[in-house]
Amino acid sequence: MGYKHIILLAVLVAIFFWKPILHPSQLLYSPFSDLTSQDFFWKFVMRDTFEQFGELPLWNPYTFSGMPFLAQHFSKMFYPPNMLFFLTDSVESLFNYFYPLHFFFAGLFMYLFVRRLKLDKFSSFIAAIIYTFNGNYVMYVYAGLPNELPLLVFFPLTLYLLESAFQKDMPVYAVLAGLSISMLILGAHTQKMAYALIFFFVYFLFRLAAIYASARQSRPLFQAAWFFSLAVIIGILVAMVQILPSLEILQYSSRAGGIDYAFASNGSFPPQHLITLAIPNFFGTLLHNDYWSLFPFWNYIIYIGILPLILLLFAFRRKNPYAYFFSATAGLSFLFALGKYTPFHHLLYTSIPLLSDFRAPSRSLFFFIFSLSIVAAFGMSFLLTMRSKADAAYLKKTVIVLGAVLLFGALLFSGLSIFKAEILHKGNILLESKYSQSSLDLLPLEYYQGKIERSFIDMRDGLRTFLIFISLSAATLFLWLNTRISARLFRFLAAAIIIADLWIFSMPFIQTEYPNAVYNQNVLPDSLSSDDSLFRVIDLTRLALPQEITVRYGLQNANGYEGMLLGDYNQYVSAMGGIPPTIATIIPIDRIVYDSMLDLLNVKGA
Repeated sequence: MGYKHIILLAVLVAIFFWKPILHPSQLLYSPFSDLTSQDFFWKFVMRDTFEQFGELPLWNPYTFSGMPFLAQHFSKMFYPPNMLFFLTDSVESLFNYFYPLHFFFAGLFMYLFVRRLKLDKFSSFIAAIIYTFNGNYVMYVYAGLPNELPLLVFFPLTLYLLESAFQKDMPVYAVLAGLSISMLILGAHTQKMAYALIFFFVYFLFRLAAIYASARQSRPLFQAAWFFSLAVIIGILVAMVQILPSLEILQYSSRAGGIDYAFASNGSFPPQHLITLAIPNFFGTLLHNDYWSLFPFWNYIIYIGILPLILLLFAFRRKNPYAYFFSATAGLSFLFALGKYTPFHHLLYTSIPLLSDFRAPSRSLFFFIFSLSIVAAFGMSFLLTMRSKADAAYLKKTVIVLGAVLLFGALLFSGLSIFKAEILHKGNILLESKYSQSSLDLLPLEYYQGKIERSFIDMRDGLRTFLIFISLSAATLFLWLNTRISARLFRFLAAAIIIADLWIFSMPFIQTEYPNAVYNQNVLPDSLSSDDSLFRVIDLTRLALPQEITVRYGLQNANGYEGMLLGDYNQYVSAMGGIPPTIATIIPIDRIVYDSMLDLLNVKGA
């Protein structure tokens, strides 16, 4: 095991998360974070119920006029690390270490898995770096999505343990893989957990084919099938404590009747966002409030760095079956993420019942990024081991192509500066057209017009960053090709380029804020805070009286923010607002039509 690489990974994660680690009195925060609006609330309910009654919270009286808590898979109550929230008085501060630890173990297990694929230590380290710091996964921090973290950790760990079982022919690895699967089921986002189980099955089929091709005997096949079955059975049995209540509540949810394709394909990856592989801020960024493409912003970030993209070009020179497999899974995951933009997603939607229960196909991009990280490692391995003239000739052609791309990019950058006024004018025309057609409740047009130049600057700066890192990458490859640098210096430069590239984009999204600055925006009216009677409150905007505020005062809320509403309650509040029921995560109404229905909910201060 490369202990130096693991220690270096730990140091890098600590540096990357220096803000929350060194400021425990602050909380991880962004204006768009579900951490403050959902997860702080869930963990507060867990801790408060345990503190008051000494038991697990089976019921949540604080939102949507009361609903099951334990059965809601989003609470993740049985995920072992979440048990720490029962023991702390500072729910917010614990998340400051929750994220860094998960990111470190994610990188560690990725490193171990790629090593198990028989790649060298440095190439495995590169895979771990890309996997840990890529733009897509860092968005889990900015968007406040801690339920994505178990997938980061236990997905590569499960693959490592399954691969170990297949290679070493030892059932203990299958048992451990089962425990890893159970952690993934208990902790991960439900949709991605289902995708992960499908991925494991596809990987198992791939390994069966590889085992048969090498052994040509039936016994190794049965052994591998037994190991995989054992792992899945153990994983499901251990996680039954969460699976059974979650299946029960599902039949009472607003999604019990299934979802149509329009809803299922909502959140498809826009094809034009493929350019963000090279220029992640091409469409602006929420950091500057100048993002001008489709939401959610964090679902469509796929940046893995410039040098890793180049490494993909070398991955197939050694004809390794693992490189082909993960290239295929990357392609299929991306094709699925495109959702409504291709027939592929609709075909699977109609063919596989499990996939027809989920929306936002872009969530499959996790597996796209995971697979690309491994393929890039195969590319690095080729560079470190190339010996033949054909290999050198291929690298030389690649450097020439990179030079041509650099020249074209430089001309494009010059064009942006020369034609800035015309580009801004076209942007203003596009904005006015979109603004006039929008049915949303928007800010004045002048606000968005003031963001056009900022969007242009982000696009131009993104192109400049692309040119800088493609120059550094091409120069490093050129020096390596001509043996001007040692292998040690080449490894150092390659790692430094990748880390700097990813950090420049990703690190600004790690933000902290003092709790008072977040929660003091919501002041509870005296008429409510001084009332000791039993009642509920409601706020249709969910801004003045959000659940994360009302719960701290012990107030029960007729609104809320959850993964899904109970079906009957959704129908009731929809009728109260005079609209047909729709699938939603908050009360889907903006006015009260029938006050008597509101009175039945015992609401005050509406």
